[in-house]
Amino acid sequence: MSFCWKRLRCLLPLAIISLGCWLAYWTFTFSSVPRFDSNRIQDQTSSNDESLYLKFENNNKNSGKQIKHEAIKENPQSKVEDDYGELDTNDKEEKVKDSILGGEVKWPGDEDIYDDNVADGKKDVADDDSLKSKLSANSNDEDEYINFPAEEEIIVNKVATTPGYNSGKDAVDSEVKVLIETAEPYHIQGNDFEREPVWRTASQHKEQEPATPFPDAYPMPRKRSNVLLSITTAQPDMEKPHFSSGNSDLLHAKHGKKNTGYMQSFYAMMHSGKASLVHEGIHSEIRYMPDDIPSEAYIFSSNVLPLDVRLRPSVGNGRIATMIHARDVFFSGLYNGRLAESHRAAIPSTCSFNITGTDPPSNFTRYYSLNVGAGMYVEKSVSRDYNLTFKVYAHRSLTNLMVVEVDIEKFDVTIPLTLKVDLNRWTASYDFTFRIMDSNRAEVSYKVGTLNAPETSDSPNIELHVMYDHVPEFLTPSSKTLHTKWVFLTAYGTSKEEVEQSYDEGVSLIHGKDELFASHVQEWGKLWNKGRVDIKGNLTLARAAYGSFYYLLSSLPLKMDQHFKGLSPSGLPLGDKDKDYQGRVMWDQEMWMFPPILLFHPTLSAIMLHSRSRLASGAKVNADQGKLTGLLFPWESGATGVELNSDHLRGTLSPFVSAGIVFALQQLLYATNSTVLRHQFSQMITSIGHFLVSHKLSCRDNKCSVNDVLPFDDSHGVVSNSPFVNGIILNALQVISTLDTFQNRSFASHWSSFASEIIMPFDETMDFHPAYNFYKKDSVVREADAVLLGFPLLRQLHEEVRSKDLHYYESILDPRASPMTWAMHAIGWLEVGDRARADAAFQRQLMFIRNKFQVWSNRTLGSIHASNYLSAMGTYIQSLVNGYGGVRLHSDRLNFDPALPANVDGMNFIGIDYLGSSVNVVVNTDEVVLVVTGQLKRAVPLTLYIYSPEEVHTLTLETAVRFRRRKFSILSAALPL
Repeated sequence: MSFCWKRLRCLLPLAIISLGCWLAYWTFTFSSVPRFDSNRIQDQTSSNDESLYLKFENNNKNSGKQIKHEAIKENPQSKVEDDYGELDTNDKEEKVKDSILGGEVKWPGDEDIYDDNVADGKKDVADDDSLKSKLSANSNDEDEYINFPAEEEIIVNKVATTPGYNSGKDAVDSEVKVLIETAEPYHIQGNDFEREPVWRTASQHKEQEPATPFPDAYPMPRKRSNVLLSITTAQPDMEKPHFSSGNSDLLHAKHGKKNTGYMQSFYAMMHSGKASLVHEGIHSEIRYMPDDIPSEAYIFSSNVLPLDVRLRPSVGNGRIATMIHARDVFFSGLYNGRLAESHRAAIPSTCSFNITGTDPPSNFTRYYSLNVGAGMYVEKSVSRDYNLTFKVYAHRSLTNLMVVEVDIEKFDVTIPLTLKVDLNRWTASYDFTFRIMDSNRAEVSYKVGTLNAPETSDSPNIELHVMYDHVPEFLTPSSKTLHTKWVFLTAYGTSKEEVEQSYDEGVSLIHGKDELFASHVQEWGKLWNKGRVDIKGNLTLARAAYGSFYYLLSSLPLKMDQHFKGLSPSGLPLGDKDKDYQGRVMWDQEMWMFPPILLFHPTLSAIMLHSRSRLASGAKVNADQGKLTGLLFPWESGATGVELNSDHLRGTLSPFVSAGIVFALQQLLYATNSTVLRHQFSQMITSIGHFLVSHKLSCRDNKCSVNDVLPFDDSHGVVSNSPFVNGIILNALQVISTLDTFQNRSFASHWSSFASEIIMPFDETMDFHPAYNFYKKDSVVREADAVLLGFPLLRQLHEEVRSKDLHYYESILDPRASPMTWAMHAIGWLEVGDRARADAAFQRQLMFIRNKFQVWSNRTLGSIHASNYLSAMGTYIQSLVNGYGGVRLHSDRLNFDPALPANVDGMNFIGIDYLGSSVNVVVNTDEVVLVVTGQLKRAVPLTLYIYSPEEVHTLTLETAVRFRRRKFSILSAALPL
């Protein structure tokens, strides 16, 4: 006994050492496996998971090897069948993929072991050039075989790990470790994302468990694991990856040596399970803003995003638009609800998703920005190991496409990284009834919706077609490049052909050259090059200018579009029920938004005006309902042009809506001298004239009053003889008379006689224009009214009268006056030479900018009645151009009287279009530089006339004229000076 004890005591240290080594080995093995963060991505591999060994055996009869698939333990074999083929395992199914977009990505030239055919979802048998395989299984057979073309042994160990797993052992040259991530797929069922059920029982092959819908919180998948392929071979070393000459998409990675290199000059482009490589410098030459404009002027950044969706930035292209991370997208011209209930029809958004977590966990700082130069919203997350960028844009030329891009740029290609994507589900719409259709495309859903309640009983019920990419819950960057980009598309249209064409065209521009993004940015660059206002030395004013142009342009189509019904005060990205004017078009379009668009983008202003003529039939319905003649354009217009205000005769109280359309046409003809436009709109404005004369003028003793109106300042209710209303009706009749004269119509004198008899209220004692008949002195007014006589109506007023109107009405102006009123006062004060009051009124406008994204509202504080307030943005540009620029558009000339706002070094008016020529006017502190930069074939020769001392120059293409800053005019060379 003593001897045995002595023997055992001698062996005990050795046993302890052996036990310690064994524990250390397994501790090291499991501790080296990075675990998913419990709050982000968790691996839920069962403790009963078994390791599987695929053993290769020589088979000289075949070109490849046969693999014997054996389980270590005897367990019942479960059989699972799905889109990826049929697979027998001793565990729940593992879908083998390349951790990109939820499906395997085939890299051209790579010799991957697995290949999912994205088109039909099946695995193909490998050809002679790659290590492809098709897993086939038979539950009745003990052995399963896979053909491989090379001689090697592949050991497949199932492990709980993350991408980039490293066992801790040094890899030798003869061994290549390839990690292929697996995750459960998902598909669309009904109106919700649902996971595809993949669980089966053992050999009895029982029913699958019911699918579990994604709840609102967007949880993690039930199952997620990875497969580590350790490939041992004695073949020669692998060559470093390279590209064949002339084809940057083909990556040649010959089988052999471990590949430690990566594509340093290329980034991976991902879409729908397909990948391509794009050179990092391919877009280095793209310019959308001149280099001398600081990026801070057109990229609006913040470290917070407003909680109120209506105060967030928006993206749009005139056909589709949305607020950032909003639940809805809006499509131009689609309204739901009968008459007074009509509002923009809300479409469930598929372009709002968020990166909510990473594995391994990391700390990062997130920045939010709107790049108005490139027309896109950007979120950037910066961490120690990577930069993550989320972009969303409404494609500027492919106007049916909404695009989301996710960019990951790692600082080290070996860094393991997986992103948790918090995606928005397709939700039920209260405006549409959608049905699910077959897209005939892998990982793409297709839905068709009809409006629940068209605007009128006889309105056509337009179908809306939506085709969109599925967004996976997890994204893992390529291990071949530092930079990976995913692209997700949503196409909207009114027919299947339209959305299919748009979607397919978008897809065709993604791979190889990343042209989808490039074409969008280039189109915005063209718009900025055509027309803008640059402000030098004052970033605050510059941002407001670029932001105002951006939001206006992003709600306007670039081409004639039958769906475009006009520009609402809150634009295209807003207009839900009982909010933001419900997307309805009002008189703001012609008075506040049209003028700045006309000077810089006359083609777009013609599109705005055509939206009115397209709805002339609705204006005729309005007139008929009131037993009136002519055309009565509504106070609030939607899809059909009928009155949407609860008072169906509201338009009769606001005749300045119809008269304002004539005013806009007058300005368009002054700027373009287009005989085509004159002919196109002639009948419409004549019908407007019949309405104005027959029903709004009350004439006696050669004097005509305009009774019973609600003017711009409606705080005093229904009144008679408002200076602005009378003035714009007088102007409309004069325009109609002039057009009839051009067309040799006998009614010309009829219109002019009525115009000459319209009363213009004036108090000769106080030398000012009272707000209406029987106006009580010192009664507070809420908006500019009489002030509008000088601008924009350009009535010929004595300077003293103009000044007294401004003094009087500003002294009694309600502090809650709109930004449009302050802009008109600023323009007026500049006209009469009072710089101090002009600068003060100008600055009052800026109080309506609610945040760093340059989003305006109609109130400075408190609750928001209207956001993305395009009316205010339009008048802000007017205060720059028509105020400090002194621009006045007359029938025979374009006048300038330039000045600079306070604390501004210079101001550039880029691309002012006049009579077929595009003119740049650069205003500095003491000098003006003017140059014609482009001309149409029909352009009229122009003369530059400079006042006191007088100078006259003939303007020729690309020839600059410099002169001391003072008043000047541009006019047709055919006209006498």
